[in-house]
Order: sequence, then structure tokens, then C-alpha cells
Amino acid sequence: MPSNGTQNERLMLSARASEPVEESPSLKVALLLLLAVWAFCRAYHFAFYVIEHYADPGYRFAGLVSFLRYAWRKRTHV
Repeated sequence: MPSNGTQNERLMLSARASEPVEESPSLKVALLLLLAVWAFCRAYHFAFYVIEHYADPGYRFAGLVSFLRYAWRKRTHV
């Protein structure tokens, strides 16, 4: 169970994500923010797809930072 600090941080980040819409409440800003979030999610998913299928299919990565650590260790041991 996460501590209150972690929950508070997540709440603050959620509030900050909607800040552009609050500052300039228009449909255009909301749609651009939605498009940016969607594009980031697609890029992140694509990165995991490439890592899973081409980098090392047998290794389970926890995230992109985990993969970078794995790649750095593999590079230094070669």
C-alpha cells in the first residue's frame, strides 16, 4: 500500500496535468492536450513492443529505465 506522500504526489501530478486547460479553457487546448497524452502513450507502447520483440525476448523489463540499465550492463560486460 503506498504511503500518503505517494498518493499526494499522484494527486498533485493529476491536478498539474489539467493546468493548461484551466489557464485557457477552450476545446482546442483540451484536444491538443488529449492528443499529446495519446501520442506519448503510443510511443511508450511502441518502445516496449520493440524492446520485447527485438532487444531480448526472454527478459522482462519493468520500464524504460529498467531496459536502459539492462542495456548498459550488457554493453559494459561485452
